[in-house]
This record gives sequence, structure tokens and C-alpha cells, in this order.
Amino acid sequence: MSSSVILSKEKPLKILKTSVNIWFIVVITGQFIFALYIMGLYGISGIAGDFERWNEASGHGYVEKDFVGNIFFGLHIVLAAIITIGGPLQLIKKVRAKFPKFHRINGRIYISAAFLISIAGLYLAWIRSSVGGLIGSIFITINGIFIIICAYNTIKFAVSRKLKIHRKWAIRLFLAMSGVWFFRVFLMLWLTIN
Repeated sequence: MSSSVILSKEKPLKILKTSVNIWFIVVITGQFIFALYIMGLYGISGIAGDFERWNEASGHGYVEKDFVGNIFFGLHIVLAAIITIGGPLQLIKKVRAKFPKFHRINGRIYISAAFLISIAGLYLAWIRSSVGGLIGSIFITINGIFIIICAYNTIKFAVSRKLKIHRKWAIRLFLAMSGVWFFRVFLMLWLTIN
């Protein structure tokens, strides 16, 4: 095999790897900004007892006299901040290699949050009906089911020490868990353009 053929195969792989790294940096940056936004809007106002402020970005964030619904919404928001920070850290190879104990603990928190945020999201979609009507509830349900399936398989393959398959499911879980973030990014892009 000539060296020109080898070089021609290496260049697309290098471009792909560089593209993935750039995409990941953009996503991490965006998600950390989103986490700050979540903590700033919902966390600070929640700590101050100004729950009505939750409605600035979510039409049904706080509903007077809906104690259970407000608990589910608050849980959903706290978990959103946790997963938005913890998720990207799980995918960074150097973090996994240098801090394996942190990776395992953060992974357990992330997986637990995946199940809980899905349940809270389903409650908010179907019981409280606060997610854009029937169509919104259907899409939230599909995303919640994807999250549960990916979380289950991520655990299953980690426990069985099939780490290559585990990492594939972890990436799928990260993408499914980032569904709302992707939606908000594209919604804001659409609103900016139009």
C-alpha cells in the first residue's frame, strides 16, 4: 500500500476527530452556561422563596396550591443542573483515566438523576400538562423513554465490565439527557433568525 493511500485515509479520520472535539467543546461550554442559567434563575429565586419567578422561563414552573407539582418541578430543575454539569465530565477521557473514583461516583449520580428526571418530566408532561400540550407531552415521553433505556444499558454494560459498549450507551444517554438543552438551543436559534 502506498503512502499516499495511507495519508488519504488518515486525513478524514483526523478531520472527524477534530470536528468531534470542537463539537464537544461547544456543547460543554453551552451546557455549563445553561447550568449557570438554571442555577441563577431557578436556584436563587427558589432559595429566596420567590417561586413565582420560575414562571419567567416556564409557563407552569410554579403553580399556586400545587404542592406536589411544584416539588416535581423543583426536583426536575435541580436534577437538570446536576446532569448538565455532571454529564460532560463523564465523557472526558482524562477525567475517567485520572479520577476513576470520581467517574464512578459522578456516574452513579448521573444515572440516578437520569431515572428521576425522566419520572419528574413524565409527571410534569402528563399530570401537570405543562409541556406544550399533547404534542409536547408525546415528545417529552419519547425522550424520557430513550433516557431510561440508555441509562439502563449504560449501567448494565458497566456492571458486566463491557466498557466499550458501556461508553457507547453512555454517549447515547448523554445525547438523550441533553434533549431539552438541544431543543432550547435550536429554539433560540430559530427565534433569533425569525
